[in-house]
This record gives sequence, structure tokens and C-alpha cells, in this order.
Amino acid sequence: FFSCAMSFWATKNLPTLRKQVHKFGGSSVATPASLRNVCKIVIEAYRKLKDDDDCPLTVVVSAMGKTTDNLINCMNAAVQRKEYLPTLAKIEEWHMTVIGELIPTSERERVTKNLQAYLEELKVILGGMSCLQEASDRSRARVVSFGERMSASIISEILKPEIPDTDWCDARHLIKTDDKYLSAEVDIQVTTGNVREFFKTHNKTLFITTGFIASTGEGVQETTTLGRGGSDYTASILGALLSSSLILIWTDVDGVFTADPRKVAAPLRIPSMSFQEAMELSFFGAKVIYAPTMGPAMACDIPMQIKSTFLPDGEGTVITKNVVLDSEWMVRGITSISEVCVVLLEGCGIVGVAGVSGRTFTALNRERINVIVISQASSEHSICFAVEPHAGAAAKQALEQEFEIEIQKKLIDGVTLMPEMCCVAVVGDGMVAKPGIFGRLASSLGKHMINITVVAQGSSERNISVLIPKSDEKKALNCIHDTFFSKKIITNYVFVVGTGRVGSALFPLLEEGAEKWEKKHSLRIVVAGIINHDLMLMDYINGIDKKDWQNRLQSCGEPSNMEEYLNRILETDFGHSTLVDCSNGIELAQCYEVLLQKGVHVISCNKTSAACPLDIYQRLHSLSGSVANPTYMYTSALDPVLPIVPALRSFVFANQIQKVEVNFSCTLSFVFSRVGEGLLFSEAAQLAQAKGLCETDPRHDFSGADFRRRMTLVCRAAGSMMEVADIKLKAFISDDVEIATLFDALKAHDDDIKVRKEAAEAQGKVLRYIGRFDLRQGTATVDVEALEEHDPLASTESMCLCVHTASSSFGTTQPIVMSSPPSMPEHVAGSLIRDLLAAAGSH
Repeated sequence: FFSCAMSFWATKNLPTLRKQVHKFGGSSVATPASLRNVCKIVIEAYRKLKDDDDCPLTVVVSAMGKTTDNLINCMNAAVQRKEYLPTLAKIEEWHMTVIGELIPTSERERVTKNLQAYLEELKVILGGMSCLQEASDRSRARVVSFGERMSASIISEILKPEIPDTDWCDARHLIKTDDKYLSAEVDIQVTTGNVREFFKTHNKTLFITTGFIASTGEGVQETTTLGRGGSDYTASILGALLSSSLILIWTDVDGVFTADPRKVAAPLRIPSMSFQEAMELSFFGAKVIYAPTMGPAMACDIPMQIKSTFLPDGEGTVITKNVVLDSEWMVRGITSISEVCVVLLEGCGIVGVAGVSGRTFTALNRERINVIVISQASSEHSICFAVEPHAGAAAKQALEQEFEIEIQKKLIDGVTLMPEMCCVAVVGDGMVAKPGIFGRLASSLGKHMINITVVAQGSSERNISVLIPKSDEKKALNCIHDTFFSKKIITNYVFVVGTGRVGSALFPLLEEGAEKWEKKHSLRIVVAGIINHDLMLMDYINGIDKKDWQNRLQSCGEPSNMEEYLNRILETDFGHSTLVDCSNGIELAQCYEVLLQKGVHVISCNKTSAACPLDIYQRLHSLSGSVANPTYMYTSALDPVLPIVPALRSFVFANQIQKVEVNFSCTLSFVFSRVGEGLLFSEAAQLAQAKGLCETDPRHDFSGADFRRRMTLVCRAAGSMMEVADIKLKAFISDDVEIATLFDALKAHDDDIKVRKEAAEAQGKVLRYIGRFDLRQGTATVDVEALEEHDPLASTESMCLCVHTASSSFGTTQPIVMSSPPSMPEHVAGSLIRDLLAAAGSH
């Protein structure tokens, strides 16, 4: 059909009857607000193009919003004798709202009367369907035509005050087709005569024309449709037959993008593309373009432009016959068919046998089964192809019947189905004769542990298609997108756990660095999810505003569910995703393991999870940096300033660590310094709490749990694989003490601490809470000790770590001291940012 249509239109050199054709989709005419945009666009174009008495353009419109879908729902309900009047009432309400807001008061009664006439006719037809309990294609085509007719008639009335010579045109009078009512083919010759004669006769009138619908036979009673998406096709037909210079398709997105924004966040707008590229993308599921639309425009070499009604000043995407090839746009877009079924015919009996392929596809043709992708190995041992999911069983049965004798003789092993597969296509004119494209594609998928089952490439080299498991679709699209568009922007999707002091400090830092990272490193950080104790929110398509995250979480969040949150992270399956754990006291280590296995980076300051059981700890480290390259970083849980973990590991490699001494608790250093000034222990503890020096849950400080976990991490980094319980600890309270009675419980230590303080003062020393690890003896302790005042571990202004090593060269002890200021939430958040950038490869 298209070859005939294109050759017919291409031979014509007809005078121009309309300079431009504008088409507005359902989302563009869905509400009074969007219709105001439509009218503004039409009026501005009309005035800009008009230079004589003739009308310079024509407009094609779809049904308003979801009207067509609702009309289909009405028919389905009527056939089943279910309620359809409430849905019809909803359709009426939408259109009455538009009339009430946009039609001049003097005309509302007349326009409303016309609308009611359409609705009454609809009720009669639907009533007949309900009585008969059936709906033929002929009846269905007639019912869905009402959406376009109501839309066009109302929009023409809205425009009349500004452009008085405006009317609406029922395309059924112009476009004639065969009698395939729901997917009709256009009668080119008759349609050409109708269109040319009508617009030549009415050369001064601005017509709002119905899209999608046509008719067969005489008159308009035999309604047909051009298929869903056919309004674009209507615009292209009119543009070709009116010899227009431009066809504008107005939709809800500003052009064609490098990938589906519902599956790949932050895809790029394609500034220009060829008709061939556009047809390839539309066949593989690009929803912005309806495939048949290209035929008439391409045949007559009329440029098409895809623009957004809601961003009329945007550049959109221009589609032309020839596009200047750009080395940065070798690949123009990435798209997919979400579910296909792979059919495999194999066996030694088909090697070198002529006619096997012919018999295969003849058998499929008899069953009207469409083949999406075909691939055959050069050994001829197998033929592999993909069909739509519902056609898999029929394809298998057809081939088993066709090759029944060969299968019985074991010449063919049989027919195998592989359901739950997905077809991903990489499209671009720039791929022609360019080596290395498939290598980059395969390398990207392999790096993310995605298996390619089938590969197919047409001789035009404009399309490379791969079949992969359906479960890997989103990950594949995202990693391929980053591979071919990485010189532009790499997007890292961040999922935050915890919005306490550290989590709240993280968002301003992400906002502050966003512009610099994008410019300097081509790295975009998208906050895709947030969860705290009460609420959770996910938006990986638009991202969560880093400035307004609190309001967004409160207004749009749903009840918190950690399991559901983690499942959604895994379902998004992006190539670059990172969990940033800012929580405290929540055990998430086992969740880390699942995320790392799926290639999600994990950045944590959660000491509870970092000091997890040893077997989990070792598995996490074995997964970090594996084939899929996820990164697990927990250094912020130990100290946000000092590089303690890498430093200790380097000492392990370069020297033999003998012992490590640490003072990790600035809280208890402050408490003991105030005890030295005369306060009781419990009083000093209350003062620390009042000054905000304690953890969010102060029990972590005084039970020693926080110190013990850090000490565990120190021991492990120093080469001793200890469990938390292996650390001998002096605790001031038990873990189960209620917060309300915390300071009363601490009073039990007042007398003992006072005595120990006086004994220390008598020796010129001070009390501090110190951790010690002796590698030679394999022991680790945390206890109150008396230290010299000048001892680095006695400082109240910093956290301190002292490493004693035995030099392999000189055999002498070399103390190494590291200290850092008390860690504030901003410091911890900054450390998480550092780790995040390192994981993203832009450190």
C-alpha cells in the first residue's frame, strides 16, 4: 500500500492550497486550559501566514482527552448489558465544561443543542448494541467517530470570535476508503479529487477537520477509521494533497526523544531525524509517531515537525527526507517492544536444505502471524524469529504441522517457544557503514549481565535489534542509552533512606552541586525516591525537587513500607542507581546484598548495617566491584572526614599492625570533660543532650552500641574478622532502657565515676571512653580509662585514631595518629556525596 501511495503522490506537482497543516492530539484538546493553548497557537499561525484572502492553514483535531477510550468502554459495556450511561454522562460532562468556559454566552445554547443531538444518537446506537449483545466493526467505527465530530464542532466555535470565517469539516466527506471499518485503506484517487475540490472551493475558510475517521461508499453513513493514531495520518494525507510546506503534529511532549521517558529518565530531545529513522522508531513502539503518517509526507517531501502544545516556543523535532549526519548522533534513538515470544526451529535436517525458510514463513502466513524479527545462523542449523506474545502457540502449532514428517524422522528437533522476551532496537542513519556500533551495544549489555538471545540487523544497517529477557528491559534501555549518549549526560538515580539530621543535610548539598557536576562531569543526579519512618515517595521519571522534597513527601507520599520501597528500586532496573542510606539503627545489610546483586550501588552511613554479621559483611565486599560493577561504600559510618578504612587497609598491606587505639565518642569526651569540671556524670550527660551532641537516639551513645559498631569496623579493616559481640564493652545502660528513664539510669554511675575521676586527677590524668584493639592477642575492648592530658586520645575537640605498627624494615614501633573534628550532620552528608560521586565514576 505504501509503495503505491508514495509513488502516486510523488508524481504529482499540485498547486498549494494550504501552506501548513496543524494536528492536535487528544491530550492537547483535553481541558479548557489546554484548548486555550491550542487556540492561541492556531490564531498566531493564521495571522503570521496569512498574506492574501486565502486561508493559509487547516487544522486536524482528535477527540477530547480520553473520549475515544470511553466510547470503546461504553460499547464493551453495552454488548455485555452492563451500565454504560455513567461513562456517557462523564463524556457529556467534559464537553459541557469546555462549552461553559470557552464558548461565548450568546452561542452556548446553540452549541449545547448540537452536542445533545450527538449524545442522543449515541444512546440509540448503544441501546441497539445492548439489545443485540453484539457490536459489528461497522457499528464500532460509527460510535468512535462521535469523539472527533464533537471535538471539531466545538473547537471551531471557540475560534470564531477571533477568526470569523471558521467552520468544521467532517473528514468522512473527503477521505474515502475500503470497507475494513476499523483499519481502512485510503482510496487515493477518489480522496485526492475530494480534498482538492473541497479546499479549492472553500479557499477562504479555516477548517477544523476531524482526524482518524473516513467513510466508504457514497455519503458518510458508512463510517470507517484509519486505526488508532489515525489523526496523524489524516494530517499527513491532507498535507500531501494540499501541497503544504509543513505538517505540524502537536502533542504533549516537545518532539521525539532518544528513549521512552517512561522507561528512561532524562532522555534527550532529537532535534532532527529522517523519515526512515522515524518509521523504524514508530514500528518499535515510539508512541509519539504513528507509522503510516510518514508515507504521504515522505512521498511529497514535506517536512514534519513534532511539537508540544504546552511548550509552543520549543524547537521540537523536525522530520525530513534527508538529514545531515552528525558524529554525535550516529544512534538516533533506542526503543523497545516490551513483550514478544521467540520461536526456534532447529535440527540437523534443515542444514543445506532448500525451501525450509519458504515453508516456515508460508506456514506462518496461512495463520496470519506477523513476524517481528528474524535471525538465522550461517550454519543453517536453526531459524529463530519473534512474534507477538498471543501468536506464539499458533506459530508453534503451524510449524509442527508443516514439518510433521521431518520431526517424526528426527531431522528436526522440534519447535521451541521462549516467552517473556523483549525486543530492543537501536536506530540511526549514522550507523550505516560505521564499525563498532554493535560492539558497544553488546559490551554495554554484557557489563550489566544482560544476556542477548537473538541479534538481527537489516541490510540497510539502520537498525540493530536484540532479543533479551523481558525482566531486563528497563536496565537494558538505560545502560544502552548511557553508552551511546554518555558524552551528553549520564544520569544517576538516587534513592534515599532516612530524612533525619543527615538525610535533611544531604538534599541542600545535592542541589548546590548539581549544576557543577552536570557541566564538569556530564553527571546528573536525580533523586528518584525518599523513605523515612512514616512516608515514602518515588518519582524516577520527573525526579523529586531537592529544594521542595519535604513538601512533596508530605503532600504526595504514601505510608512507609521498606520492603515495597526496595522492590520498586529493583523494578526500575536502571543502569546507574544508588541507594543512599542515611538511617540510623535500622538493619538493612541483607537488603544491601540484594541490591548489589542487581547492580545497584549502596552508599551508607548506617553503622548498624555496616557492622552487620561477618558472613553478610564478607558477601557484601565480594559483590562490590564485581562484573556488574556495583559499589558498596560505608566509610561515612566510621568517620565522615578521616579515610580510616583505606588507611588501615594500606597499613595491613605495607606494615604489620600491632594495635589500634581510638576515641570515637566526642559525646562521652565532652561528658567526661564536664565531670572533670565538677559535674556529676548524669548531669554532664543531660548537658550533652541539651547541646545536641548526642545521637538522635542518645541510648546509642551511653549503651556503647554506637562505639562498639565502629570498633568492629576498625578491627575488620585492620585485618581481624570480629563480630560485634567479640568487642568487650563497658556500657552505662542496657539497650532496652526507655528514653524517658535514660538519665535516671545514668545516676547509678555517678558515685563510681566521681571516685575514678578523683583517682585520675591525683595522677594528673583525665577520664575518657577509649577503644583498644590488639592484633597480636586478638582482643578488642571499650572502657573508661585514665589518660595523660596531652594524650591525643584525651582531646575533647576531635575524634582520634592511633595506629601502632611494626616496620618491616627497622623493627621499631611507628605510631601514626589521625584526628578529625566532631562529625556534624553536614560532614556526614558531605562524605556521602563524596562516595556517591566516586560510585558514579566522576570523583
